[in-house]
Amino acid sequence: MKLKYSGVIEVKPLTDCPDWLVIIKGDERYETGDRIHLGHLEENGFTPADCESLNFLDPGKTERLCPPIIG
Repeated sequence: MKLKYSGVIEVKPLTDCPDWLVIIKGDERYETGDRIHLGHLEENGFTPADCESLNFLDPGKTERLCPPIIG
C-alpha cells in the first residue's frame, strides 16, 4: 500500500503486530526496512495513496458511505 505525506512511501503490515508497518520502498526521510507505527501516520497527516491503504487507515469508510448497499 502507498501513503502520501510530502512524498510517497510504500509499506506493508507486520503479520505479528497489526499496528506496525514495515517500509518496503522508502525515500530520503523514511528508509526501506524501517518500522513505523500506525499512530505516527495518523498524527503526522499521512494520507492514503491507493485503495489498499485507504481500507487500512479507514476500514469503516465503505459502511459509512454506502449503508443501504451493504445492509
